[in-house]
Amino acid sequence: MFSSSIHRKTHLFFTIILLSGLSLGKLLMSVSLIGLSINWLLEGEFLQKWNYVKNRHYSTVIISMIFFIQLIWLGFTPNIQEGLNLLRINLPFLALPIVFGSTPFFIKKELKIIIICFLLSVLISTLWVYLVDIGALPSKQKIETFRDSSIFMSHIRYSLLLCFVILLLLYLLSINKIYKGVGIIIITWLLFLIYNLGSLTAILGLITALGVYILYFIVNAISKKKKLFYLFFLVLLFIFSISYLINIHSNYYTPKEKIELINLPEKTLQGNKYLHDTTNLSIENGYYLWLYISEKEVENSWNKLSQIQFHEKDKKGQPIKYTIYRYLTSKGLNKDAQGMQRLTKQEIIKIESGNTSCRYYNRFESRVRESFFEWDNFQKTGNPNNHSFTQRIYYWKIAKKIIFNSPVLGHGTGASKEQFKLYYHANQTVLKKENQKRSHNQFLTLIINLGLLGFVLVIFCLLWPIFKLKITPYPLFLPFISLMFFAFLSDDMLERQAGVTIFCTIYVLIVAYSPVNKR
Repeated sequence: MFSSSIHRKTHLFFTIILLSGLSLGKLLMSVSLIGLSINWLLEGEFLQKWNYVKNRHYSTVIISMIFFIQLIWLGFTPNIQEGLNLLRINLPFLALPIVFGSTPFFIKKELKIIIICFLLSVLISTLWVYLVDIGALPSKQKIETFRDSSIFMSHIRYSLLLCFVILLLLYLLSINKIYKGVGIIIITWLLFLIYNLGSLTAILGLITALGVYILYFIVNAISKKKKLFYLFFLVLLFIFSISYLINIHSNYYTPKEKIELINLPEKTLQGNKYLHDTTNLSIENGYYLWLYISEKEVENSWNKLSQIQFHEKDKKGQPIKYTIYRYLTSKGLNKDAQGMQRLTKQEIIKIESGNTSCRYYNRFESRVRESFFEWDNFQKTGNPNNHSFTQRIYYWKIAKKIIFNSPVLGHGTGASKEQFKLYYHANQTVLKKENQKRSHNQFLTLIINLGLLGFVLVIFCLLWPIFKLKITPYPLFLPFISLMFFAFLSDDMLERQAGVTIFCTIYVLIVAYSPVNKR
């Protein structure tokens, strides 16, 4: 319709908007998707575009088949509205592979502009998030933890995006396409945000991706000295990570006190009876959590000290009763009136804020220890409520039961939400109403929706470009896949617009940029 130059500039413009939208929200994602598609249609020259598709061994068209698989499986879903909604969310799988796969890839000048705009948009979003956290900018919700300041998408997806940006910056540093000082400052800033967002999924994903990235340099290094240099860093990263986790595990599970469980005191100094649960020997900072409990004394003392009553929730949404117990235990105090008297005003505020330990742990260590606590509690009580890690395990168990009801063809596109609702309605569950959610695992969600047959077809569509175009040597590809593996393992990544767009955009651009496609 217009000149090829105008269409090319329009294509570049909306690509920049798309990549900016990855960090700045849904509106830019939607506008860019519409703009890219309309420009592609108006440009015409479909025969030439088909030739580009053939030159790429139909790889991008194969990726777009993921959308059509879900369209076919729409016929199996009992809830058409949910199915259509999921198809709408998955439109990037239809548009982006076709648009980028049938268009000449960006020349170096264009690619430089795109990367600069992408990095600038990420930096803008990070500053925005930080300013929201400190109260300088308004938020959509009450800010109780740093995670709540992630206003553009869930903190998990946002953290994963920041992890990919770190990988991209490391790549740009390795080929001298960015000033080292600038790159290091930005990476440090992003690591600070990821640390504060506290997503264990993102942190473990980043560590794994960095390991894969270093392995890439070992394989591709020309000189033996460089290979040994990168190998040294890989071994160092592995040893440090394992040793750090072992140290946290050892510190968490090693008791600081020796107690004879058969000779525990029966009453407090005030004459009230102690509760000693000797069947649950969970530890908090080396002290036994469920010994020396006088709920009556703790409740009476606490209600005089705080406006948050004993049977209410702390500012993190946890029952404050258990936050008090854990904090007192972490100090080596009994859960009674005498123990409560040892708390300072500052410690009361910390407990109200949801702090469960008097000891300071960095966010990563705190999250790992919290996972240990959740797992122990779940093993001993079977109750995962208000614990994100063990709730996920509980969701996965339910997902497996739903899958076995229709393992081959599944329940239809978008059916996972409805199937979980039906399960909760038909079966007794320890989960509270507000915690009755879906699988939080993209692999399981795909099998629920599409069955094993559809799941295998989706995996085939994703693997086809990898082997056909031989893009595994591309430095960012395997680290990105490693990162996304962790994302899919703990989140319904492809059930949300931000998740689909982040994954599809980066994956398709890597495929389109594979060596066979450079011009």
